[in-house]
Amino acid sequence: MAIIEKMYLMHDIDAFSDMKIVALCDEFGVEAYAIYWIILEHMFLKDALSLPYNEITFQALKARTRAQSDIKALVDRAIEFGLFEEEDGQFWSPSLIRRMERLDKDAEEKSEKARKAAHARWESRRNGKAKKGNTDECSSNAGAMQPQCTCNADAMQPQCEPMRCDANRIEQNRIEQNRTILSCSSTDADEQSQASNSVVNKRKAEQQVNNQRFDDFWDIYPRKIGKKNARKAWDALKVDDELHDKIIRAVNEHKKSPQWTKDNGQFVPYPATWLRGERWEDSLEHVISVKPREPTPNYDDGEPDFIELLEERRRKEAINAAQ
Repeated sequence: MAIIEKMYLMHDIDAFSDMKIVALCDEFGVEAYAIYWIILEHMFLKDALSLPYNEITFQALKARTRAQSDIKALVDRAIEFGLFEEEDGQFWSPSLIRRMERLDKDAEEKSEKARKAAHARWESRRNGKAKKGNTDECSSNAGAMQPQCTCNADAMQPQCEPMRCDANRIEQNRIEQNRTILSCSSTDADEQSQASNSVVNKRKAEQQVNNQRFDDFWDIYPRKIGKKNARKAWDALKVDDELHDKIIRAVNEHKKSPQWTKDNGQFVPYPATWLRGERWEDSLEHVISVKPREPTPNYDDGEPDFIELLEERRRKEAINAAQ
């Protein structure tokens, strides 16, 4: 696995419990979780922490992941849930940007600490060399210079105290920063959970209303065949209150038409076909009652029939011809 500048993508251990991700997996399956993190990894490698919002990106992700889901539909739903944001042909993760800002800040602070530590080590080595030189000089001069070496060693002690204080202060700052990051992560998680709950509750309410509208249609439609296909056609229409009322009125009117009433409704279209064809827009001029048939004239009213008159005429002509 390639390691780029020893950077890593932080991953919350309870990310799968995020309500936004739960809603995404509920719609696209558990592979949505893997696709989401693969997209974040690709964003992580970009300087702008974003990816182009275009078909090339979606096709490349689908080929790379071999996903069964529609990548564009998944990204659009993630944008709707607040996992991603999109603008000017790019989409990104607000959460990833916040995490990278913290990493950059930590890196700058660590760099400054490393610089100070290096300076302190350099000072320590320099002072150590000076001390060693003084000790050698003391040894060569036997006991005459011993008091001077002792004084030098005592003089170095105060210089070590600030170094230990700096180390303690650096460690304390590191602990406080970790506490701050954990606190911010908890706050972000709470905010994301509340937003996710709101989105999920809204979708549930809309789904319940849509279910009731479809049930209204199905109850009055005379030909109850292919309910599953009819439901798919209904969902594709995204029926609102106005369209629902229009469809219900049209079905009630079409039920009176000769086409739907003759032969016990044999010519009533399948409900899915009727919905996909938007047949509620058809003209209702043909929706009329069948006119009663005109009564057949009764010629048996005592008047001579035309055929009988013709035969009588032929008999007379034959008699005249014989004479």
